[in-house]
Amino acid sequence: MDQSTIDRSWMYAKNLKRHSTEYRKGVINFMNAAEEDRIRRNSDYMCCPCADCKNENMFDSGEDVHGHLIQRGFMEGYTCWVKHGEQESGSGAAANRSGAHNQEDENEHDMFIPSPLGGEMVDVDHDLLQDMLRDVEDPAQNERDGMKFSRLVSDSETPLYAGCKAKHTKLSVTLDLMKLKASSGWTDKSFTDLLGILKAMLPVENTLPEMTYGAKQVLCPLGLEVRRI
Repeated sequence: MDQSTIDRSWMYAKNLKRHSTEYRKGVINFMNAAEEDRIRRNSDYMCCPCADCKNENMFDSGEDVHGHLIQRGFMEGYTCWVKHGEQESGSGAAANRSGAHNQEDENEHDMFIPSPLGGEMVDVDHDLLQDMLRDVEDPAQNERDGMKFSRLVSDSETPLYAGCKAKHTKLSVTLDLMKLKASSGWTDKSFTDLLGILKAMLPVENTLPEMTYGAKQVLCPLGLEVRRI
C-alpha cells in the first residue's frame, strides 16, 4: 500500500489528546507494526519515535516505547514509519519492503560503521579508525553532539581493562566483536549472551559493553545507524 494514502492525522491532531480512544488505538496499531518489523529483523530492540527519543534510543521492551508515545507523543513528521518497516512512497519502495529486509539479511556479513562526520559509510580497520579519530575536525553542531563525539574519542583511548595491551581499547575490541557478529550471522540476543560470558571472564573493572545495543552505541554515538551495504 502507498504510505501516502494512509491517514495518520491522529498522530498530531491538536484537538486530539493522547488519552483519547482514537490516539490510543493508533498507538496500538503502530506498536503492532513495530513488533512485526522487529520479528522480521530478528532483533531484540526497536527504535522509540517519541518526541524526546526521536528514533535515537532503542528499547528491548515494547512497553517502554508504548509508554513514551502515550506520555510524550510522536516526534515531528514521522507519518511514514521508516524505522519500523515502512518505506517512503515514490519509488516503488513500499512494494519492495519485504525484499529490502531479505537483502539486508543476505548482506549481513558486510558491516560498515559511520564516520563521526556522517556522510558515507566505511569499512573500518583499527589503523583507519585511529586516523579517522585523529584527523577529523570536531563535528559538533551542538553541545549534545559534541559530548557524544568526545565519548567516541574517549572510548578509542580507554583500555578494555587495567593492564591490558594498549591496542585493546573499549572501541577496538567492540569493533572486533561486532565484525565477528556480522560475519557469523549472530542474532542480537546471541551476541548479548556472548558479551555476558566475556564480561564475566574479564577483570571486574572492564569496559566491555554488556548488551548488543550498548556495543552499537559505542560504535555509533552520534545516533547514526549501523548499515550493511
